[in-house]
Amino acid sequence: MYEIIFDWPIYILLPVFIIIFNLIGLGILLIVRKFELYPVISRGNEFVLETYSDAIGIIFAFVLSLVTVTAWQTHNDISNSVAKEATTLFNIYRTLDSYPPEMLDMAFFTSASRFSA
Repeated sequence: MYEIIFDWPIYILLPVFIIIFNLIGLGILLIVRKFELYPVISRGNEFVLETYSDAIGIIFAFVLSLVTVTAWQTHNDISNSVAKEATTLFNIYRTLDSYPPEMLDMAFFTSASRFSA
């Protein structure tokens, strides 16, 4: 069900997610205001509300930093894997380049017959 989302390009996916989350937030805000689900703010509650809003900001920053570090580590792991594959492919190419052409043709036909069966 979610596989179709991974096929979308990022320049379409990002605005769609931003619009969806903003509509969800707007919907929640309208529901809260319509049914008056918020507590009455009195003189003593400013400190509590300020503390909660600061805590939410800190938690968001912490989670965002963890996501950023994880994405960077994944990028580095993929980069290392690609570099290893490229080095291995170059070594194979360099090794095969030292054989005479007759042996390469014979090796190609032998391996091709193995894979065609």
